[in-house]
Amino acid sequence: MDISFLNAISPYVRRARIMESKTLIGEWTDYDYCCTLIESGQAVFRVGDERYVLQRGDLILIPPFIPHMIFSDEGQILRQYIFHFDFFYDPERATFREQRVTYLDFPDKYPIPPQEMLITKPLVLHLSEAEQFDFTSVFLRLVSEYRGSAPLRNLILKHLCLQLLTALFVRQSREQTPYLGFDRRTNPLVTRAMDYIRLNYDDPTLSNEKIAAEIHVSTKYLSHLFRQEIGVPVHRYLNCVRILAAQKLARFDTMNLSQIATAVGFANQQTFCKVLRRTVHSTPTKFLYHTCADNEEVYLKLSISSGEKEA
Repeated sequence: MDISFLNAISPYVRRARIMESKTLIGEWTDYDYCCTLIESGQAVFRVGDERYVLQRGDLILIPPFIPHMIFSDEGQILRQYIFHFDFFYDPERATFREQRVTYLDFPDKYPIPPQEMLITKPLVLHLSEAEQFDFTSVFLRLVSEYRGSAPLRNLILKHLCLQLLTALFVRQSREQTPYLGFDRRTNPLVTRAMDYIRLNYDDPTLSNEKIAAEIHVSTKYLSHLFRQEIGVPVHRYLNCVRILAAQKLARFDTMNLSQIATAVGFANQQTFCKVLRRTVHSTPTKFLYHTCADNEEVYLKLSISSGEKEA
């Protein structure tokens, strides 16, 4: 891999955080680069149409506007070290508000300068213990500086980001074997089922039977596929899609809670509130109408309790 581009980059760190969750189901499309190191636990990352099983020491770099889902195993603490960045500072992009979830129409709203697209495919590595220690040491300084307000803060963040990226790409350039955590491409039946759910989540009669009929399998086999591929029941994935859609609608501030519940496919407001409280452990108003800048909590609130009873 040619890494000469490192001589020219001047990265801008948009965000740095440490994220912990016991059980996580989430779906995102970021407008910047997202680099994640798994510090503990294990999770399935579905990036585009490829599936990775990542665990301690695994690092993934996801380019802008590549849809990705994360599903963590129940009963484990998943701890991730995450930072978002652009390869080059751009005054306009530096003003973008951080988004919890972005959508595929966002390239028009958040245009990417051509020079920014240095990486177009996910980069995945497994770090040795020594490499993990080095990465963690620099990353924790990055998080500390990000949370602070020291003079020349952005310059310090750029310096630390360069350290991380240089180590990452130098390691990648020396890699002789494919990453062993690559599991396989997601089963196309699961992809079709998830696509169908995302297109039809607002149908209050949407059920396992309907979804199974759409992809021409039995409901039992559909449940088996979801368990095998992403580790959660179909209904739980459907509820997450509906909650994400409800949160997006809430930001327009044109609908009340009852209208939002109906718009995303729940039979009534009471059912919606029950699912919302069970899923995100928060009151509907507090969760739905949070500010877009309050991203840290949103990732954690989408963690689903391992004690949730099956429907």
